[in-house]
Amino acid sequence: MLFSFVCLMVLQLVASGYYVIHYLKLQNIREEHHYPENLFEKYIVQEDLLWFIYTIVFLTAAILFLHWFRRAYRNLTTKAVRLKYSEQVAVWSWFIPFLNLLRPYQIMWELFSRTYKLLDRAHIVYGKKIPVYYLKLWWFMGWGSMLLMSFSNRYKSGENELSVLMTHAVLGGVSFICSFFALCMFYKLVKAYSKIEKLLILLPDIQTVVHTDTDAETPVPVL
Repeated sequence: MLFSFVCLMVLQLVASGYYVIHYLKLQNIREEHHYPENLFEKYIVQEDLLWFIYTIVFLTAAILFLHWFRRAYRNLTTKAVRLKYSEQVAVWSWFIPFLNLLRPYQIMWELFSRTYKLLDRAHIVYGKKIPVYYLKLWWFMGWGSMLLMSFSNRYKSGENELSVLMTHAVLGGVSFICSFFALCMFYKLVKAYSKIEKLLILLPDIQTVVHTDTDAETPVPVL
């Protein structure tokens, strides 16, 4: 899964470079007052090819991540009690309109916060915690890049004027740069949680207990 993230980050850098180069070419065309024939059509073909490749890599990474996300939340349910959501919600919350504006972030934070709490109560050393602002920044940048992409596509569907193409190139480049940084942060989050998740095996499963001390978050074994 992490390898698919790396491939996606490389492709985002390539896409960003493509938009920068295309913007510079359009700027030269404006300065020279020479508008090549079929410029708009050629640009659309090139960009459609770029988006085709990007979509394949993105969907591959997304499917692998959702599988990991569901498994991670399911594993947490075997160690912690009274989690706010189910493993089904952990997956479908990414697809439900309006709910996906916040719920996936909340579930991601619950993964970290409850796992940290369980390990703290068991006095298990796991290293430095991921701060809350890091997750907030990742979520903000992720949605920001998606909004920029939507604006970019809206300009793409406009008239084939040079100024429209230049604006589209700027928005496309900035959106992919934001996506790159958001994905870098996401990569770090997934890698960090994968590391502390391995420590959960040291804790007893809640199915093996008679009752649970919910304040301590530590299962009480059968006496």
